Amino acid sequence: MNDASRTTATGLWTDGKGMLAAAEVLMREDNRPTKMQFFMVTHFLLGHGIEVMLKSVLLAHGYGLDELRKKIGHDLTKAARRVINLDLDPVSSFVASNSGLVRQLNCYYSRKHFEYRVTGAMHLPPTEEIAAFLGHLVKMTRPKL
Repeated sequence: MNDASRTTATGLWTDGKGMLAAAEVLMREDNRPTKMQFFMVTHFLLGHGIEVMLKSVLLAHGYGLDELRKKIGHDLTKAARRVINLDLDPVSSFVASNSGLVRQLNCYYSRKHFEYRVTGAMHLPPTEEIAAFLGHLVKMTRPKL
């Protein structure tokens, strides 16, 4: 869909919040088999939640959809770097202090390893750390409705 009027910063934020909520259901400790079965899906949801949350901030602060699609794409590190450069404290500082976690996840997320299974070892941050980061982003960037 290319209708820019239908994509808003608030809509992206809402989607990111929903992805976090879905990942948290899959991560529940009381359902260990489900947690392991949906490991890749959980990482995809968390990565995509971070992507749309960062893009929500960028869209709210002057970035256009074309720029988000063509220059950032699905690269979490690029999106995080641009949020940091906006110098919107406390959000920019928080993203900067977690840039290592974002980079580590991005190695797999941007290459779509969670969508198209790739064999071999992965060195991912714990899902709890990724979820905590996304949860703080949700709270820090809540739109004024």
